[in-house]
Amino acid sequence: MKKAKPICTLCAAMMMTAVMYGGALCAGAGNNNETEVIPVSETVEKSISDCEVKVTNGGYTYNGAEKKPPVTVTDGDTVLKEGTDYSLEYSDNINAGNGKVTVTGMGEYTGTKEQSFTIMAARLEGYKLSISQSELIYNGKAQKPDVTVSNKKGTLVSGKDYTVIYSENTNVGTAVVSVRGIGNYAGALSGTFRIVEDAPAEVTGMKAAGNTASTVGLSWNKVDRAEGYAIYLYNKTAKKWQLYKLTTATKLTVTGLNDGEAYAFTARAYRMKNGKYILSKTFKNFKTSTCPKQVDYKITRIGKGTADIQWTRVKGATSYAVIYKPSMNDDWRKVCVVNNRTSSYTMKSGLKYGVKGYITVRAYRNYEGVIRASDFYLRSLTPVKRDINDLKRQLDDKIDYLPGEWSVYVKNLRTQESFSLNNKQHYAASVMKLFCMTAVYQKIENGEIKETADLNYWLDELISHSSNVAFNVLVLRYGKTMVRDWIQANGYNQTIQVGGYYGGPNYADTVIGSGTNWVTPEDCGRLFEDIYWGRCISRTASAKMLRLLENQEYTYKIPASLPSGVKTANKTGDVNDNTHDCAIVWQDGEPYVVCIMCSAEGQGYQCAKHLRTLSRMIYDYFLYNK
Repeated sequence: MKKAKPICTLCAAMMMTAVMYGGALCAGAGNNNETEVIPVSETVEKSISDCEVKVTNGGYTYNGAEKKPPVTVTDGDTVLKEGTDYSLEYSDNINAGNGKVTVTGMGEYTGTKEQSFTIMAARLEGYKLSISQSELIYNGKAQKPDVTVSNKKGTLVSGKDYTVIYSENTNVGTAVVSVRGIGNYAGALSGTFRIVEDAPAEVTGMKAAGNTASTVGLSWNKVDRAEGYAIYLYNKTAKKWQLYKLTTATKLTVTGLNDGEAYAFTARAYRMKNGKYILSKTFKNFKTSTCPKQVDYKITRIGKGTADIQWTRVKGATSYAVIYKPSMNDDWRKVCVVNNRTSSYTMKSGLKYGVKGYITVRAYRNYEGVIRASDFYLRSLTPVKRDINDLKRQLDDKIDYLPGEWSVYVKNLRTQESFSLNNKQHYAASVMKLFCMTAVYQKIENGEIKETADLNYWLDELISHSSNVAFNVLVLRYGKTMVRDWIQANGYNQTIQVGGYYGGPNYADTVIGSGTNWVTPEDCGRLFEDIYWGRCISRTASAKMLRLLENQEYTYKIPASLPSGVKTANKTGDVNDNTHDCAIVWQDGEPYVVCIMCSAEGQGYQCAKHLRTLSRMIYDYFLYNK
């Protein structure tokens, strides 16, 4: 084995030098023992600030969340890699304005570079402007109702997100609210509110309908901001307007007027302010007339094919008409129309079947181009007395064509003739209040309770105004079985009472049995007859109960189809499936009791019109057959 040759001092020095200058020496690389320098690799650091940084500015809009747009960093043609060559840090990247991204070198890259991007303000146009009050009363000062700017995601903050500017907001007229975005919001919204006079506007559209000989039915258009209406009647004697009534409705029936007379009315809308009425400043008067009163007439002579009729002229009539029909099933036709100075007429033609048929005389009043007719009654040209069963048959035939189940009881209080049609139990509705009334008066008569002003108030509410509250108050105050006890003690065997009314207080405390309240026309008819004759409890108690019934507020059934001026005393009952009415009718010389009840599923209120028809048939029967 050959021994290695030692390296000379010169060679060692050369090798050291080569290393120091980035190379290496290789001795004896060739056969001639020449020395070769071999390169050694070197690491060079680069700065990120010399690189190109691009931020993708994609039109960011403020929404309360951080924005981090993508960043691209290139070194010449080389795309650097996030996490290897650099890292990113975002700042000021939530609110509208200029956001920042800082690129920090990693690995072979050192240093940092900062780049900005834009966050645009959100537009207010996507928000809803709400003004707390759409209408304010003029007070001479600038008015600034509260403003809300919101969308489905939330509500903005005034002074931070927007400012509010009011204009034209002092005088009467339309005020403008302008909202302008600030901070993170831009754009504008606007809205308006009204500043109005303290007084409401003028009432318009007044008209009359359904006038009678003693009433005028007024109606008018609703006025914005009005809390009610003051109705005035012109006093022709005092020559000034007088307040008739205050009402919150847009219609009113004026009562207690004279027949065949012209009247002037006006309506003023009002508002309440500090306990005072603020009336509309302007108003227009409206003129109308009551109808002439019913004409009193008689047939003075019936000849062969002729009939002489005489009548008493009535106030305010401008003409009269004699009207005829051959039978009850035929239509009316006018035989003649005469002037207001005429008070008799002889029918010489147009009579069928000899002198059979029916006639009437009506008065007409033409006022301001509107013709209004009097009520009327009929007289037969063949005055043959009919049996009350004829009326029963007529009603029976009529009922066959009506919806639901109908029951009728009629009694002539003069002759004591009576009949029933399909007498059955019906759900009582408010008719049961009759028996609460009698039970209370029985306790008064027995000395168990005292008749006080408070008690009389509740009795008036119970009957005249059909109050459910009154029924419950009375039975809870004086004994919840008192109504049932009175019914049973007085032999009203078809009437059943088990509780009070849902519409009143403490209904559950009024219940004394299962089931429901029931009545029949016969039981109610008997009660009305006893009240009429003063036999119910006592003459004094009967008189007081009769007055309550005469003052009945709800007269749109039996009384409504009768001629004006006919006296009645009635009590109704209504629910969705039932309509009832019981009454005493003072037909001139022929007073009678009538009780009509109907059960028709879902048609109770609609059947009231059929009840009125039956009521008029009964009235006409007694009128024709005095």
